[in-house]
Amino acid sequence: MSKMSASYRRASLILSTVIFGVVFDQVTKWLTEKYIPLGDSIPVINNFFHFTHVQNKGVVFGMYQGESNVFNVVGILGLAIVGYLIYYLY
Repeated sequence: MSKMSASYRRASLILSTVIFGVVFDQVTKWLTEKYIPLGDSIPVINNFFHFTHVQNKGVVFGMYQGESNVFNVVGILGLAIVGYLIYYLY
């Protein structure tokens, strides 16, 4: 059995972290939509941390609502750049 190179282990750790983050994000969004009515809030740590169900149809803070085609292209381009960097740098 051959040893994994340090760069391969590092790339695997980065990819695993990204995948975990995306899955965690999607699961919490799904749970929020399923169990918290829109506009309601559930305190986790009273007066400090609450889960609140809000919707953002834009990008950051609701900006650029309805302009999804531009951001789809930017997202795909960003993924292509990250894939290129991972492939050629590791």
